[in-house]
Amino acid sequence: MDARELLGKVAQAYRNLTSLEARATAISESHEDGFSHTETPVSFFYVAPGRFRLQHGNRGMTIVSDGQDVHTYFPSPKRYAKTPVRPEHPPAGEFNPQFPYSSNHGSFLFGRIAERIAQAEVVRDEPVTIQDAVVPCQVVSVIYEQSSHRGIVMTGLPILFWISTETHLVLRTEIEATIEFPRHGPRTTKHTLRLNRLSVDQPIESSTFSFAPPPDAEEMPAGRGWVGGIEDGGGGWSGSSGRPLRSWHSNSWDGNTLIEQARWTFRGHELKFERRWTLSGDGVEIQIAERIDGPKGATERSYSIPVA
Repeated sequence: MDARELLGKVAQAYRNLTSLEARATAISESHEDGFSHTETPVSFFYVAPGRFRLQHGNRGMTIVSDGQDVHTYFPSPKRYAKTPVRPEHPPAGEFNPQFPYSSNHGSFLFGRIAERIAQAEVVRDEPVTIQDAVVPCQVVSVIYEQSSHRGIVMTGLPILFWISTETHLVLRTEIEATIEFPRHGPRTTKHTLRLNRLSVDQPIESSTFSFAPPPDAEEMPAGRGWVGGIEDGGGGWSGSSGRPLRSWHSNSWDGNTLIEQARWTFRGHELKFERRWTLSGDGVEIQIAERIDGPKGATERSYSIPVA
């Protein structure tokens, strides 16, 4: 079986699921400025068609959907947001082939794994141990088509998927991604998501998908809605008579990335802004890529904001 055919079977296996429960370890490693290694426990629960719960550690970000609303909770500071479910937005925990390098670290549903493939090959057979059982796997290396939109990930090596030869479920993922930071230059980090427990098509308590905020938590302003804790707005012109300033702004979504665009006209000079906001896979920072086009060219930079 070639790689593309195998990935098609993986996609079908996930589309056929009625439920999934997974416990995993998210591992990040970097050799920039010395060696760093972090491990975070991650849990994920899913009941088709739209209920899920994704939690990073005991003190990490939690995203919960009851099928009608999505609740996002940030423990530090204690804040939460609520937004209606939107079919056009991939749910938390779903692999997004448009942004494979940013979504890979927290992916548990792979119904779209066979989309937008540029290259794919089976590189080896290698078993993994899960719940004290040795599971035969095929390791598949995949390169996805680049998004037509500018993103913060400059380069990414192929993503490796450990696929069970029996169930066609993904038991491990691994990727190295390089991000450009304005003051420190490029930084390369290796991300591994290793499943420790996996259960499919078994009953899951309905209370798993209920959200009750801590009594001292602050609700974030609703605005036009929140998705993953990032506000989703509209657009329009604003200005003031007698002042040499006019501005236009708009917010939209591209997969899991919020796109903020603005155009300013000041004393006859036009500036165009674009910022792309993406929540990191482990939920601890928001990564921002910014481009400003002015009369004498473009300026670009990328940076991150800790949120947990």
